[in-house]
Amino acid sequence: YAIRLKNGEIFAAVRSDSTTVYPARETLKIYTTRSKDNGKTWETPQLLDLCGAPPHLLEHSSGALILAYSRRKAPMGEYVRISYDGGYTWSKDTRIGTEPIDWDHGYPTSVELKNGDILTTYYQKCPGDEFNSIHSVRWNLEEIK
Repeated sequence: YAIRLKNGEIFAAVRSDSTTVYPARETLKIYTTRSKDNGKTWETPQLLDLCGAPPHLLEHSSGALILAYSRRKAPMGEYVRISYDGGYTWSKDTRIGTEPIDWDHGYPTSVELKNGDILTTYYQKCPGDEFNSIHSVRWNLEEIK
């Protein structure tokens, strides 16, 4: 996933997983990189210290960069990290929403609401259901500090 930051840089978060380890969800990782010349060249990707994917990025009106992703091994769920310096450093992992009942969940996508809150939508099963449902959680940056 890539976004153009307000400072003009393109910031990207890239999913990586193993082709030799089964199940691959045990090895989900995210690398970040940036381009300062409109995508012509990119910095060396940096591995984040987390187990999860796929990534979604949102630059909040406050300037905070929000990374949402799914963790498919214990403790499972939808997680966010926040950066206040354009993705150079990140907050600790914070789970948002309810704990999933199995590993089949994820693909979080976030939007900023008019009042500055964030709405993150993802899929997972409800207890007793055979199929996945669409879920969402409304949260704000103050809850993550």
